[in-house]
This record gives sequence, structure tokens and C-alpha cells, in this order.
Amino acid sequence: MSEISLPHKITHTAVLLLAHGAPTRLQDIPEYLKNIRGGRVSSPEVIQEITDRYEQIGGGSPLLDITRSQAAALQKLLNQDGDDFKVYLGMRAWAPFIQETVQQMVTDGVQRIVALCLAPQYSRWSTERYMKSFSDALAQSGLWDIEIQFVKSWPDQPRLIDAFVERYQAAADRLRAEGREDFHTLFTVHSIPSSSVEQEGDPYVQEYEKTL
Repeated sequence: MSEISLPHKITHTAVLLLAHGAPTRLQDIPEYLKNIRGGRVSSPEVIQEITDRYEQIGGGSPLLDITRSQAAALQKLLNQDGDDFKVYLGMRAWAPFIQETVQQMVTDGVQRIVALCLAPQYSRWSTERYMKSFSDALAQSGLWDIEIQFVKSWPDQPRLIDAFVERYQAAADRLRAEGREDFHTLFTVHSIPSSSVEQEGDPYVQEYEKTL
């Protein structure tokens, strides 16, 4: 696990939270799918299928609102002793895009960046792509001359585990309150190509096993 080392009483430090991104409006779905498919246009059938799924959750993803709330809470926590941290959001597949956020940090005159991918488990199919998008944005912005730290993974961070335990326990308590004592637990993770693990040595399996 990569440790986050944040100095005290430092100004103009940016904490960049990186996430996948998702559309908040149905009309943005075709362009969103184009982004995640490397510029390829999806068929009308695929667009309709994804649109139907988004309609089932209210017409847009809650990811941006949730991540903004996390960013606000983190900024409040970091600055509770009088420090001057500013937390930014950068998404790889939808707005606010990583490149746009890095440009905003240039405008704001940040002196140090700590970048954290909100996916705790490292994989070449997820975290590494965030890192590349971030590195490309830095190269275009000219920010290489400032201090930069990228938290590569944090699958066994104690507070992450505590949060999972808390949510799991609450769900289990609800089931027991309904008289459902005999239940099974299924853990799910994001899928990646098996060849990436078996032939290319992607560490994703070891990463999520640390969390479990």
C-alpha cells in the first residue's frame, strides 16, 4: 500500500481525486460511450441499452454528486488544523475531465499535487490508465516542475476496510431484523481480461485479495 504523506502548514497543495466519470444526463450517453471506447461510435442498439439502464436509476449517474461530496468532506478534514489544501476532481471518461482539472490547478497556482485514484485496487486496466491521463495532462500543462505524488493503490488502508465492514454490518443487521438469519455473502469486483492476469501479470487479483 502506498502511504500518503501530507505535510503540515503548507499552502497551495492540491489533492486530486481521480475517478472514471459517468454522464448525468441521458443525452450525453452517446458521447460518453465514445469516450470509453477509444473514440469508436456505439451502435444505436448499444446506446439504447445503456440509456435504458440509466433511466432505471433516474436518468443519470449519481457518481459526480457522490464524489463531490467526498471531495468537500476530505477538504474540510485536511484543513481542520488551519492548513491550505484544496481538493479537486478529475474524471477519465466524463466531465470534469482530468486535463481540464489540471489546467485549473495551473490557474490556481498549486505548488504540490497528491493524486489519488478512488479505485483502491491497482490494475493496468484502471489505475494505470488514470495515471497515464494524469501524466499526459501534466505534460501539456507544464506542471512537471512542482512536487507530485501519485498514490498507486490503497487496497488494505485501515479506514477503507473499516468503511466496508461498517456498511456490511449495517446490511447484515437489516437482514437479521427481517428474520433472515441464513444468508450468504457474495463479493464482487470489476472484471478485467483473464489474459491480463494470467499472461501479463496484472496484480489486480492480489490487490483485491488484500481488501478481502
